[in-house]
Amino acid sequence: MGYWIVSPLGNVSALPDPEALAAAALPINDDSTPDGALPYRRLLARQLTAHCHLRFGVTLLIVLGTLFAERVVGVRGLPVSALFATAAALALLNVFANGAIVHWSRLSPVALAHRRLFYLRHATILTDYLSLALLIHLVGGARSPFLAVFLLHIMLGSMMVSRLMAFGYAGIAVILVNAIVFGELCGCWIPFLPEGAVASQAPIDSRYAISVAVVYSFLFAVTTFLLTALAGAMRRVERDLVASNAELANLSAARRDFLHVALHDLKSPLAAVTMLLENLGLGLAGPLAPPQQDLVDRARRRIAESDRFLRDLAVLASLEGRDLASLDERVDVAGLMRRIVDEHQELASGRSQTLELGLPSNQPLVRGNERLLHEAVANLVTNAIKFSPRGGTIHLSVAVTGPAVEISVTDAGPGIPPQHHGRLFHEFARLDTVLPDGERPPGSGLGLSIVKRIAKGLGGDVRFATESGVGTTFTLRLLLVASPQPPADGSSVSPPSDDRAGSADPG
Repeated sequence: MGYWIVSPLGNVSALPDPEALAAAALPINDDSTPDGALPYRRLLARQLTAHCHLRFGVTLLIVLGTLFAERVVGVRGLPVSALFATAAALALLNVFANGAIVHWSRLSPVALAHRRLFYLRHATILTDYLSLALLIHLVGGARSPFLAVFLLHIMLGSMMVSRLMAFGYAGIAVILVNAIVFGELCGCWIPFLPEGAVASQAPIDSRYAISVAVVYSFLFAVTTFLLTALAGAMRRVERDLVASNAELANLSAARRDFLHVALHDLKSPLAAVTMLLENLGLGLAGPLAPPQQDLVDRARRRIAESDRFLRDLAVLASLEGRDLASLDERVDVAGLMRRIVDEHQELASGRSQTLELGLPSNQPLVRGNERLLHEAVANLVTNAIKFSPRGGTIHLSVAVTGPAVEISVTDAGPGIPPQHHGRLFHEFARLDTVLPDGERPPGSGLGLSIVKRIAKGLGGDVRFATESGVGTTFTLRLLLVASPQPPADGSSVSPPSDDRAGSADPG
């Protein structure tokens, strides 16, 4: 026999019966987890603790409800002392249960703690059923408005325990309701009938007793059947999701390992080929004729492209499985942008392009990681240089908009056709773009996917606005974590304006 536990986040996980595990000589390790959930002992202890807190709230409601009914609503004949005594007894039992949870959850071996917590849970559930039956007897018996509360217990049980145990508890509820109804009908006990709490104080009619017993028994059975079926479907879906997540995690690990191995195996020969080509180009093996020099230069350019591709793969591998949210640094955006512009001046000058940088009059700080943020912005700037025509101008700007900082890079390229918007940030997505001079910009198709992954990992996002024949603006939006301060030199540079239409959000 197995049973089920609901985690604090609502996940339902199957736990084996500790008796069966002990009989099978299977160890229960506190670090082992059912279907990727919390460890057995901790999860069960958390569930029991949550039930204790709920039970304390119920005892308080009994006391307050009794006082409210008697003094505000005007209900007469309530057995106040008996209700208060029931609440006090339930509270004392709850204190014992809470202490037992704290003590038993620390027991060793773990199997013993697990077994005791398992039995404690069922004991507290039975206590709840008996306490409810007593409260119903004290407030109306078969005519009590609290009979329907049994449905709440059955609903909770159907979602938290195994299907067999759920029907077992539903059977207990049926027995208690029938005992309350037919016990009163037969005169075995006389319930309290407070005036104002029940519709009639006349002796119970046999037809009414039979109707109540049949209706509630039917409701308990149907509710248990439907909810256990729903819970079973949820558990199957969860198991499938856990299995899928495990498979995806394995695939991600395999991909990450492959990237590391591939990078290691390719970097060394690529560096050797680069060095040999450099030596040939310098004439160390003898002077080269112009056609030979041209071939060497073309080979060096192709090797440089391959080197950039490997660099992108290295960044991608470093991002695999990395918790970027834990990278809690404060990055000076203005200083970062100045360094990036300086680093890319030579590349832009080689294409007779101009880099323009617009900064706000303050120095905003964002949360993240400076190296990764540098990688993201540098990718955007490199793309802008590649896709802008020779002699064009590339605008870089930083703006503070409410709680965020927006870093924008605008090129003067041909724009992005609408059919490519959906896959723009996918890995290895390359656009067959032709510049006005017939040039086809090279690329690995990894740059924008790296930008998006870094942006999302740092709690931001990346968007783009494009217009055919005019250019494209990529905007990296990150959370502002410090009030901007004016620069030390008092300088102020306004960001360039960009009122072009055609915005789109790939996310």
